[in-house]
Amino acid sequence: MCGDDGDCETAVPWTWNIPQFIEIDLAGKKLATTKASGENRQTPIETMKREEGWIFVQGIEGGRAFSFAIEEATGLMSVAVARRGLTISVFGSCTPAPAAR
Repeated sequence: MCGDDGDCETAVPWTWNIPQFIEIDLAGKKLATTKASGENRQTPIETMKREEGWIFVQGIEGGRAFSFAIEEATGLMSVAVARRGLTISVFGSCTPAPAAR
């Protein structure tokens, strides 16, 4: 996390109310916390684009803008969350969702 005063801090994402695990539903255009988290949070995806092996997902909620860049071949992702005077960068990995039974 970096503030507009130039101070930066490193910590786990949930320190700043970012869930440890999320489900990315590209077809339904939403981000949601997992059932196991005990939370019931959901955010709409406003923009989604696939380009040259990447998936880009963006949206706005609660005064924060978010942007995901996901490499399709590896699932590696970089995420930025921003609001006035504050930015948070997160790195993670995506795994395929289990097939519906």
